Amino acid sequence: MSRAPRPEVNEEACIVCGKCVAACSFEVMKLRKNSAQPRGVGECIVCGQCVAVCPENAISHPEIPQERIAEVPSAPAVGYDELVTLLRQRRSIRRYTDGEVSDELIHELIDAGVLAPSGHNGQTWQFTVIKDPAELDAVRNAAAAFYSGLLAALEGEESRAGMIAQMGEEAVGGLDEIAPAVKLILRAHERGDDRMLWGAPTLLLAHAPEQDPTGGESVHYAVGNLMLAAVTKGLGTCALGFLTIPAGFDETLRRALHVPDGQTLHAALALGWPDVTYYRSTGRRDVTVRII
Repeated sequence: MSRAPRPEVNEEACIVCGKCVAACSFEVMKLRKNSAQPRGVGECIVCGQCVAVCPENAISHPEIPQERIAEVPSAPAVGYDELVTLLRQRRSIRRYTDGEVSDELIHELIDAGVLAPSGHNGQTWQFTVIKDPAELDAVRNAAAAFYSGLLAALEGEESRAGMIAQMGEEAVGGLDEIAPAVKLILRAHERGDDRMLWGAPTLLLAHAPEQDPTGGESVHYAVGNLMLAAVTKGLGTCALGFLTIPAGFDETLRRALHVPDGQTLHAALALGWPDVTYYRSTGRRDVTVRII
């Protein structure tokens, strides 16, 4: 088994300060007499900590292209109050214009998204973006077919008993609770009122390999970044659990969403230009906090 690529040190520039050694949590970097060297016993996960912490820019990595490296200020770029204001400006948008979101802008949002942390620095997230109106219609129709079948199963005596046997009464009770909302969405769909994608011209999907145990967490971190980046561009988003949950076991919907084989869909976002203006934030309910 070959060893993963390791950092490279410009010995002439290295001042032997040891900051890269202290920053390396996997014992890859070691301090030698004339310079730091990647001669430790650990395996490099290409986290870039050594590259980022070196005050002399003496460390590079073969898997971190120079064009991906950016200088950052030592002090936070925004204050706490500014950040909280941005967080408050992010709302779930359910009314959009038909204005197109350019491919360039989508790539910018994804670039911001993938600055998020990921499990073991795997960065295994992938993205699928659907803009074609016919493909968006196919998603709506597949979702409608799935939920119509679900409602029918809930209301049928034998099928309901089978669901309880398979899922448990509590889970089926949870489906009963959302049934009224599902019926409303399906009635709207029948009359051409989009309550599934909320009329957004773009559907952004985030997925990760099925075998990655931290893929879901990593995707959610990236999507959180992306949603905030969208606010700074004047765009709106809405998370669509209505799609992500059934995509895990409904093959027709999964095909309509173009989720690649071997991938698990972890997030779906409506994305577009808001057709609504909000003047205030309504806050959140009191949260339970335990500090041990």
